[in-house]
Order: sequence, then C-alpha cells, then structure tokens
Amino acid sequence: MAFATLVTLFVIPAMYRLISARTQSPGHVEAELNKALSHDVKARTSHGELNDV
Repeated sequence: MAFATLVTLFVIPAMYRLISARTQSPGHVEAELNKALSHDVKARTSHGELNDV
C-alpha cells in the first residue's frame, strides 16, 4: 500500500513533468499552419498563380 502511494504521489507526477516538457499546445500548431498557409497564398497571389483570392 505504501509503495502505491509513493508511486502516485512522486513517480507519476515526475514522469508527467518529463514528458510534458517536450510538448507544445495545440494552438501553437494551428498558428504555425495558418502562418505557413497565409505566406503561401500571398506568394502565389503575387506571382499570378491565384487570381481569385
């Protein structure tokens, strides 16, 4: 019983912290994709590839 308590209180939070340090929010990915799409549309419009935008 004491082992399970120690794992729950110390090991699990420590592992979560190690894993979460390498991640980013989903909003970050969305912002990067929107930025790339916006840049692509501007470049294609300026080169005459997209005339309807």
